[in-house]
Amino acid sequence: MTHVNPRRIEAVVLDWAGTVVDFGSCAPVRAFVAAFSELGVEITDSQARGPMGRAKFDHIRDILAHPEVSRRWQEKFASLPGESEVQALYDRFLPLQKEVILEHAELIPGARNAVADLRRQGIKIGSTTGYTRELMDALMPVTEAAGYSPDILVCPSDIDEGRPAPWWIQENARQLGVKTMSAIVKVDDTVTGIVAGRNAGVWAVGISKTGNLVGLDLPAFEALASWEKEDRVTIAARSLREAGAHIVIESVETLPAAIQIIESWLAAGERP
Repeated sequence: MTHVNPRRIEAVVLDWAGTVVDFGSCAPVRAFVAAFSELGVEITDSQARGPMGRAKFDHIRDILAHPEVSRRWQEKFASLPGESEVQALYDRFLPLQKEVILEHAELIPGARNAVADLRRQGIKIGSTTGYTRELMDALMPVTEAAGYSPDILVCPSDIDEGRPAPWWIQENARQLGVKTMSAIVKVDDTVTGIVAGRNAGVWAVGISKTGNLVGLDLPAFEALASWEKEDRVTIAARSLREAGAHIVIESVETLPAAIQIIESWLAAGERP
């Protein structure tokens, strides 16, 4: 990558669940909990959400490494889980995920308009996801019909090592033809995704309200008292900032305004 100082943002790289679709990033959690339950090991939503942002095979490995989950596994099977158990869970997870992914395929409010606004500015739209290509083949026709289709999609099968490594973002840069990493913004609702953005040397924008860290679908979030909404979003935002997010916004709906702020930083000579 060159060291040319950009004057404007050329591309954004968007996450999917919790960022553009699936308010609360609920579809993966349902599938992880169900896959473990089928083997007689119960996990909590919090344990399922912990590694969110990782490729799904790695995500399962990380859940199994959780001390409480590992203890329950040993109680059930009298042995520690290994790679064969990760594979067995992954094989159960994929069809379960395919069943629920379309139930959570609705675009997050304001996402379509925000992306259209960025396109009018000449900004390219990249994307990364922990979902497999097969799962995305089921999801993308639904989002396309709703008005959202990124220029490119990078899945775990495209690049072996996923987030927090920078490779998925760098592959976006390559395919989009953006030669300067400081002209790219990574947008993600997970700590892992923000760390990946920092590792890639791009601007990192965190999504607090609609993503994994609050972890509630839209009806459940709207049912909260005002003070509880504020508390949950504040805690999520703090985690994203601590991970290295340059800016945290509640929803992708306000991403164009965040891009304007970043471009003012670029004009002042600042870099990620």
